Amino acid sequence: MRALWAGATEFEGTSASFSDASFGPTPIQSDRVPIWLGGHAPVALRRAAAMADAWHPGYMSVSTLAEKAAELRELADGRAVEIALKLRLSVTSGRGNAGRPLNVGGTPSEVVEMLRRYEEAGADEIVVVFAFDDRATLEREMEIFATHVMPSWS
Repeated sequence: MRALWAGATEFEGTSASFSDASFGPTPIQSDRVPIWLGGHAPVALRRAAAMADAWHPGYMSVSTLAEKAAELRELADGRAVEIALKLRLSVTSGRGNAGRPLNVGGTPSEVVEMLRRYEEAGADEIVVVFAFDDRATLEREMEIFATHVMPSWS
């Protein structure tokens, strides 16, 4: 991908090759596009440690993240790999209405506290998934998150 993004028309690698290729549109980033790899299986963690800019797991506990973050650091052997964790949350209650369990739920201050724990366990980025299907509740959740939780990271 990086070769194509840089404008290469030919590439010979160990698992992929191409010639006379064209690719577009190219990314607008001038330096490089970060590559995130997800998954929880050991092979996914090894792959992220070896070649990704970030590992993008989802929906895990603080203790599991701490364990996996330590494993990722060991596998990466000094190579910088961020952790971009996906979490399902609610800032108005302890449960969502979309039939899926929450990772984080409670008042805005409780959510900030829990997100700090994830940060301490190794999360560099947190991708938020609001666990609501109806638009009015979703918008309310997003507004409360934006005004009462996000300022803690400004």
